[in-house]
Amino acid sequence: PPSPPPSPQSPPPPSPAQPGQLFSEPASSEPARLLFSCNLAFKQLTGPIPPAIGQLTALQTLILANNELTGPIPPEIGKLTALQYIILVNNELTGPIPPAIGKLTALGAL
Repeated sequence: PPSPPPSPQSPPPPSPAQPGQLFSEPASSEPARLLFSCNLAFKQLTGPIPPAIGQLTALQTLILANNELTGPIPPEIGKLTALQYIILVNNELTGPIPPAIGKLTALGAL
């Protein structure tokens, strides 16, 4: 059966991520705040880490190792104040580590 149309108060569904894309922009930031762990190692992800990663404010673990991510680490990662572990090895990231990462007091492993 077809699904009912969304109510006027319902946010539109998020755009699906394209193959190899880290994630799409969320329609609402509320679900993103509930994500505590993200392990996308060995997923053949390509392109840059999007600045929208900074919206995942409850994130404690971020593992993006062994992909083909390129470009700099976005400074918005500094907004992830609950982050305890971040693993970005074996990608094609360039540039310096953003100074904002040094302010992540919960960070135990980089």
